[in-house]
Amino acid sequence: MADRLNGYRILILETREEAQFSRLLAEQGADVLQCPMFTIHDAPDAAPIEAWIRRFVEKPCDDLVLMTGEGLRRLMKVARRIGADRDFIAALGNARKFARGPKPGRALREIGLEPQVTTEKPTSEGIAEMLAQVDLSGHRVGLQLYPDKNHSVLIGAITEQGAEVDPVLPYIYDAQAADANIVTASSRWRRHTGVKCCSATGWPARQSRPWGRSCRTNSRLTVCAPTFIPPTTPIS
Repeated sequence: MADRLNGYRILILETREEAQFSRLLAEQGADVLQCPMFTIHDAPDAAPIEAWIRRFVEKPCDDLVLMTGEGLRRLMKVARRIGADRDFIAALGNARKFARGPKPGRALREIGLEPQVTTEKPTSEGIAEMLAQVDLSGHRVGLQLYPDKNHSVLIGAITEQGAEVDPVLPYIYDAQAADANIVTASSRWRRHTGVKCCSATGWPARQSRPWGRSCRTNSRLTVCAPTFIPPTTPIS
C-alpha cells in the first residue's frame, strides 16, 4: 500500500544509497528527514592502494573477497587514475570472487563481472563460514576491507586455511562531517512532532554514535531517543 507510512516522520542516518532509500520511504507516504552520520573519503594515502592494484595485476590473486560495493568502486577509481583499469578488470575476471551480500555483486556487474559466490549472511562471520567450505590451501586471497572494523578474526580464519591474505582498505569514514547535518536534523526534530523512528541500512549502533556525540558536545541540540529500525526489519 502506497500510504502505509502516512503520518510517519522518519530520520535516516544513512550515507550510502541515501537518495534511493529516502525515495522508497517517501513512496510509502513517510516524511523523510535525511541526516547522514558520516561521509566516505578515499584512503588518505593512495600509495598502498596503488601498490595493491599493481600486485593484483602482475600476480593475480586466486580468490578475491569483496566486503562492500563501495570498496570495489574506490579501487576502480584508483585503477583508472593510474591507467591500470583494463588490466585490473581482466585480473579480477580471472579470480574467484566472493561477495559479502548483494552490494559487491552490483559493483562487479558495473564492470561486466559477476561474483562466483555471494554469502547469505552479509557479515564478516558469514564470509568466514562461507570460505570455510572451500579449499584455500596455497591460494593468494585478496581481501577488500572496510573501515571501523577489526578484521583480524577474518584474516586469521583465512590464514588458518593455508592461504596467503593480501588485504586492502581503499576508503575511510569521516564521522566529524556529520555535525552540521545533526544540527540541522535536530532543529527540524524540535520544530515538528510526529517523528516515529530512525532508520539505517547499515547497523544502527555505528551510525547512531555520531548523533550521541554531537548531542553531548553541542548545547543547541536536544538529546533525542529515536526508535532504530535494523536494516533487516520489514516495514509493516
